[in-house]
Amino acid sequence: MLKTGVEIADRFSLTRRLGGTEETSVWQAVDRSSNSSVVIKLQRSFVPRAGLEAEYSASRALEHPGIARPQE
Repeated sequence: MLKTGVEIADRFSLTRRLGGTEETSVWQAVDRSSNSSVVIKLQRSFVPRAGLEAEYSASRALEHPGIARPQE
């Protein structure tokens, strides 16, 4: 179960749940490798790689101060 303080991929520490849907959970986290604040979107079930890549590409194309840019 996800909760504050859980470590993801031995790198990210969850700090606050921001929202989500039935299929996703969006969290603010700390990237321990850079000590920076990041947002992580976690899928609750399997999503084909092509679907994730399409979402990543679409979000990289968006530019707005209120939209987080994907990093990896």
